[in-house]
Amino acid sequence: MKLRRLIQLTASVATAAVLSACGGGGDAGPQWAQGTKQALTSTASNIRMYATPCEPYYTFYSIQGVVVMYQTSDGDFEEVHNNYFSGTECDAARLALVKKTPASKVTTVSTFVDPDLGLSTARQSKTTKGGELVVVKYGVGVTVERLIDQFGAFYEVVIPPTPGNTGLIDALPTPVSEDTQFDLAAYQGNTLYWGDRTALDNDGYPTNLQQEPQAVFTLVPNTPANAPAGP
Repeated sequence: MKLRRLIQLTASVATAAVLSACGGGGDAGPQWAQGTKQALTSTASNIRMYATPCEPYYTFYSIQGVVVMYQTSDGDFEEVHNNYFSGTECDAARLALVKKTPASKVTTVSTFVDPDLGLSTARQSKTTKGGELVVVKYGVGVTVERLIDQFGAFYEVVIPPTPGNTGLIDALPTPVSEDTQFDLAAYQGNTLYWGDRTALDNDGYPTNLQQEPQAVFTLVPNTPANAPAGP
């Protein structure tokens, strides 16, 4: 998959021939994680959402990477989401679930001009305190259960079958470790570029912007029908 920048956790994934499940909507995760998310929603400002193109995810599904940017009194933050859809078109009406990683605080360290695109580019550090994933269920019958095996804890996500669709089981490792990453960010109109990590400088920052189409973000219009998802 080309969403490697957005899916940084490895997951064992299996497709089930027949699944039978029941469940309701809502968030899966510890109370503190949900409480933090709800608190940020009420205090965040300048919320913007950028999305990568839709990608196929196994035979009958699709996935889209989203980064939600916002500000609080503590600074600038980013929250990475992965939207899972039943069907191959990333149809909003068939959104099955959203995986949300803990937010990262974003600090601009320096700037330079990208040598390929000629864009003013920020070198940024992105620090997360880590913690549990939050999984929001949207699809009918989607279930989420926190389990532990010999490799550690994970959320087992079950998307039940629909006509022409065999269903899916996915494992989302949790919690996310505390971490600091070094990246680039540059804007051109409604387009957002991140860094290409195939070449790094001595400080660990990418030296060029990523231009692969599936890794380039586009601003999602903030309209009443399609408002950015809050953190």
